[in-house]
Amino acid sequence: MRLLIEKFKNVNLTEGKKVGILYHNTSPINAINILKDNKLVAQSYTNNIVTDFRNKPEDFYFIFGNLIPKDKSKVKEFISFTRNKNYIRTDDNVQFVLDGDKISQNYKITPYSQFGGRENDEMEERVFGDVTNLNKYIIKVILTKPNPVIEDFLKEKNISYDIK
Repeated sequence: MRLLIEKFKNVNLTEGKKVGILYHNTSPINAINILKDNKLVAQSYTNNIVTDFRNKPEDFYFIFGNLIPKDKSKVKEFISFTRNKNYIRTDDNVQFVLDGDKISQNYKITPYSQFGGRENDEMEERVFGDVTNLNKYIIKVILTKPNPVIEDFLKEKNISYDIK
């Protein structure tokens, strides 16, 4: 027994679910702020408000196709990720490629489907709250167009990047 304890005493156990690669897409100006601050800042979007859908339907009202909680304290700020590496938001998109397994060790990752799992599913995942120390989770950054300002930030922080 003592040999077994000795053998495994330096084994580093980590908790968290196996998530795989996650992608966060944003604009160049947001990418610069993300790199400067070394964090993703959670937001709630008026056209895409998230809440706990275990609540009863009468706890919500419908505006422009969106479920809005009557109790604003139930609105949660979040960061959106996708599992779809081909998802691009804009023609000058900046895509952060992130280690979802590492993120899940410190943050709860929740699947989300704005469209109820229909065939156009975004493969979206969400983290409620800010993700700090982002450099621990970045695998690389993909730019859809050359951007010398962002490229300089990435070089300065020694972050791998590609231009598609």
